Amino acid sequence: MTGPEDGPQLDRLGRLAAHRSAFEAGFDFGTWRGGSANADGVIQMPWFGFSPEATAFLDDVRGSGWIEAFDWPAWVAMPEGRALTRDPDAIARASAEDLSRILTALIRGDRFSEGALAHAYESGVFLAVVRRAAVLLEEASSASASGAG
Repeated sequence: MTGPEDGPQLDRLGRLAAHRSAFEAGFDFGTWRGGSANADGVIQMPWFGFSPEATAFLDDVRGSGWIEAFDWPAWVAMPEGRALTRDPDAIARASAEDLSRILTALIRGDRFSEGALAHAYESGVFLAVVRRAAVLLEEASSASASGAG
């Protein structure tokens, strides 16, 4: 049986799953910028600039409610959090709530460690997240369709 919360959940999963083909094809997530001295000898701190594809993905994550308020540093320090933010195989078994925690921890963590999101892309974590979102979307859509009959 489906409930009223299923519509928003399907939309959230759909917005993540929509990025699956781009992640599977591979794209440039962005580049490091800055870090060089100007004419006065002042060095600009390096920063990571996201590509349009990465920006679209991150905008969808933020805009569809995947970022939640919880004690993400404590969660990442636990074995479950470490596995789910680093191991694509663990993500293959994640729930939608787990995906939200993964995305929250990674995006919030990038504020403290510039380049963490680029690493999540390079290590396959984001690919695993969008693949898992597609599976969860398919399962939820099937359950919704069978409950509608």
